[in-house]
Order: sequence, then structure tokens, then C-alpha cells
Amino acid sequence: MKIIETGIPDIVNDIENEKISLANSVIKEMTPIIDSDYKVKSKRLKESIKQINLINEDLINSKNELQDLMIKYSKMKKIRELLGRFEKIFSFRTPTGSLKNEFVVLLKIIEKVDDKQLDQYLEKTKIKKT
Repeated sequence: MKIIETGIPDIVNDIENEKISLANSVIKEMTPIIDSDYKVKSKRLKESIKQINLINEDLINSKNELQDLMIKYSKMKKIRELLGRFEKIFSFRTPTGSLKNEFVVLLKIIEKVDDKQLDQYLEKTKIKKT
């Protein structure tokens, strides 16, 4: 068997100190690599969070717009139903006097009337089936 001489000592008297120095040298070599990866990934994470926040804001705005449109649609549907009922009523008889004046005023301000008043008008104009 051949014995090869190297500069590495076979037996170290203070093994704990050697372990610590080896760990420190590994840490010293790995720290720049880990730090650069960490910075890149944290930057990507921050960008992703910003994009998610922008998407959430867009969704909230879209939701609010849809809610407003649904409210407008509901109101227009009530107005259409009310006008249809007026049409049926006036096909039998034409309004005269105060009813005519009230109807003219209602037509002028019908889009400004709130939902409760529209519901009241719808309730008043129910056509009873006989």
C-alpha cells in the first residue's frame, strides 16, 4: 500500500474549533448567493402583491359599477311596468282634470322618483283581474 502525503492533517486536536471554522467558511461562500436569490425572489413577490392589489381594486370597481347598473335596471324595469299599466288604464278611458295633471307631472319627474314611490305607484295601479 502506498502512502500519499498531503497537507491535510489526519488528526486535529481541536475538532470543535475546526467544525466552527469550516461552517464559517461555508457560510462566507454561500451568503452572497443566498442573498442575491433572496433579493430577486422578494422583488418578484412584491411585484406580484402589487399586481394582485391592482386586480382587486379593478374587481371592486367593477363590482360597484355592476351594483349601480343593477339598481338602475331595477328602477327602469319598475318605470317600464308602471308606464305599461298607465297605457292599459288609458286605453279604457282618457285622464281628465287632476289625474291628467298628476300624470303629466309624474312623466316629467319619473326618473327622479325614488324606488319607494315607484313601488307605491305600482301598488296603486294594480289592475284587478275579474
